[in-house]
Formats: sequence, structure tokens, C-alpha cells
Amino acid sequence: MEAVEKKKRNVSAKMTQKVPAYLVAEELDGKPVYYKGYRDVLSGTKTIEDIMGASELQSLVASVILEYLYDHLDRKKYQIASNELGLHIEKRNNLSMDVVVYEKEQFKTSPISRNYSVRPPRVVIEIDIEGDFPNQQEFANYYLKKTQKLLDFGVRQVIWFFTDVRKVVIAEPGKPWLTVDWQEEIMLFNHYRFSIKNLLESSGLPFNFEAE
Repeated sequence: MEAVEKKKRNVSAKMTQKVPAYLVAEELDGKPVYYKGYRDVLSGTKTIEDIMGASELQSLVASVILEYLYDHLDRKKYQIASNELGLHIEKRNNLSMDVVVYEKEQFKTSPISRNYSVRPPRVVIEIDIEGDFPNQQEFANYYLKKTQKLLDFGVRQVIWFFTDVRKVVIAEPGKPWLTVDWQEEIMLFNHYRFSIKNLLESSGLPFNFEAE
């Protein structure tokens, strides 16, 4: 029995060693979070380009959110960033963000980095989860842990949009986390309100998009 277990550990270690760095989306508590579909790349059935891009739905949701932010936020006070911004939370915790909002005052304390950002955004907006998780428990553990890491880092609001179940999760430090439907309005900075359903519809995009 001991020999069998040792063999399993050796096989597992070899598989981990074979995963190249470009298939790692994030690092959470020192553990790599691989891109969804990375096993297909390793097996040769897909290329890295096949799994790296966002879906059409994710891209459209991100675009209408960005349009709203650019149209409504005080551009003299806030800076919007996207394009999978990397955040270095602490040692062995390097996370990727879909959309963030900074206060411009934050950039006066230190130069803008060519590497991962070490300053906490005021708001983080995430659209779905790109990591590869074998079961719902690991999926839940990841998004809960990532959210808490961001709040502990100093982020004031973390918002998750889940396209498959049409739900929004809003997390703020010291408050109960909320889960609401897509048609519900959510608030940014206690001032700006929007509903993702309304944003999609006002853009002329159908809300009854194809389900997975």
C-alpha cells in the first residue's frame, strides 16, 4: 500500500512539474491557479490561444460595465483600469483582475509600476472565474479566499458577476456579503448605481443570451 501511495505522489509531482508557467493564471497562497482548459493544452488537443481568450459573453459584460464607469465616474477623481491587471497582494499571492477602479490620489504616493500593482484598488470587478477547478467545492474555496484576500489587502468593494447563474456577489469589509440577481441595482462608492441587466438592454444587446 505504501508503495502504491508513493507512486501516486510521484506521478502527481511529475504532472505538476510539466505545467509551464504560461498556463498559470494566478498564485493563491503559493498554489498555482491554472487556466481553465490547461489539461487540453498539455494533451495537445488545444493550443494556448484556444483557452486564453474570454468568451463573447464575458467580453460584452465587461464592455458595458466599462462604458458605464467611463460615462459616470468622476474622471478627475477616479482611474479605471482593466486588461487583467495583476495585483501583488503579498508573498505567494499574485492575483489577476478584470476591472478595477483606483482613486487618483493613490498614485501620488509611489511611481506607477511596470510590474504587478502593489496598491489596493478601491473597487474590483470580476466576471466569472477563469481558473480550472475539478469540483464546486474547490471553485467556491477559490472565489471566497480570493475575495477575502482582496478585502484584507484594502479593497473597499469586490463585485463578482457570474454569467451562468445570472448572479452578482458584492463584498465589502465588515459587512455581510450580498448575493443578488442580475436585474438588481448595485452601488459603487455609495453614489453610482447600475444594473447589469439594464446596461445590457440599454446597449441593444439581448438579455436572454444563450445559456451554457
